[in-house]
Amino acid sequence: VESLEKAETSLATAGETILPQSQMARRTLKRAENGLIIEKIIHHVVVSLLLGKGEESISPTHERRSLALRIIQTLIGSKDMNIVIPSSLIENILCPTVVEGVFLNVMCASGGLAKKKAKSTEAGNDGRGVEHYLKPLTSAALLRLSDHSSADDFVNRRMALAKALLTSDPRFDMLTKTQTVSSILMLERNVSEKLQGFEKQQVLELWDSYVTFLEEQIIKAKNLHSAT
Repeated sequence: VESLEKAETSLATAGETILPQSQMARRTLKRAENGLIIEKIIHHVVVSLLLGKGEESISPTHERRSLALRIIQTLIGSKDMNIVIPSSLIENILCPTVVEGVFLNVMCASGGLAKKKAKSTEAGNDGRGVEHYLKPLTSAALLRLSDHSSADDFVNRRMALAKALLTSDPRFDMLTKTQTVSSILMLERNVSEKLQGFEKQQVLELWDSYVTFLEEQIIKAKNLHSAT
């Protein structure tokens, strides 16, 4: 808890050094001034302390994962503090360790043996359909990932989010049983037909960037299995 409070204090201070109080509703962090602060928060607080990946490894509890998720939401801008970071910093926040520990491990896991047994006794379903304790909260966070994709940063921000999730695991949507990446990339059916003018142009640019990213991943793949 103390680590979280220090992290949020650092973020608030960073925002205040950039914008006056009258503009604090939507604080934008500059990479040059605050990139180091964010990297320290992610690696020391989130990865090492809360997700238990540091030298003094402690198995992450529900409370620790919840705090880690709260920090990620704040940094990405999907929480009430509305701190908006540059797209170039997203890959530092949603690194593979964070994506796995905060999102994949929760969305793909059951609620644990004790919870399974309790549910099985009540419903007689052998534990089927039991979800992780933090799954509702994590699902809501995934839905809000692209909330602050403004018009002037639409393509770069959405691509940065999609790259971070897909780099962690290309099967992110399939594993989490969500449409997170599809939604970020606006791949829903007939979406281009509903848009006109500048908005449609932005979506087409987003798709073009996505195709380029896929081509780069295929070229870098070490074998056919990885490429597909």
